[in-house]
Amino acid sequence: MNFHLLDMVGSGADFTGLFIGGFIILILAWALIEGTIINLFHITAFWRSILHAAIINIASLIFGVVFLTIISQLDLETPDGVFDSKSLSFWGLSLLLTIVIEALLLKALNQSALWRKIFIASIVMNIVTYTGMYLIFK
Repeated sequence: MNFHLLDMVGSGADFTGLFIGGFIILILAWALIEGTIINLFHITAFWRSILHAAIINIASLIFGVVFLTIISQLDLETPDGVFDSKSLSFWGLSLLLTIVIEALLLKALNQSALWRKIFIASIVMNIVTYTGMYLIFK
């Protein structure tokens, strides 16, 4: 009879694999949801909208990591917790920045589309995905 005990390396590797796998699934789910919204606004064809949503979300995620790194280095903690990652103002600022960044990227990928249509699509797709994130991670 063989017994296998988890050590620090084994459990860490398993956790990392699960984390990365879950993260990839989340990015794909966001791309599918946001791509569908892009397509519903008739900005581009369905499969291209999924690709654009994936590109936009990865770029937005990179920006978010850089933004959070800079904010954490500036030591901007305030008594009311404005820059606390669980505060409403933090999520509001994150949502606003994400809408603007993703609208700019979506416009760069679809130069012939109208700004108004792109901006409204960016608002809708980010409200939907932020609501989903809130429900998943609350």
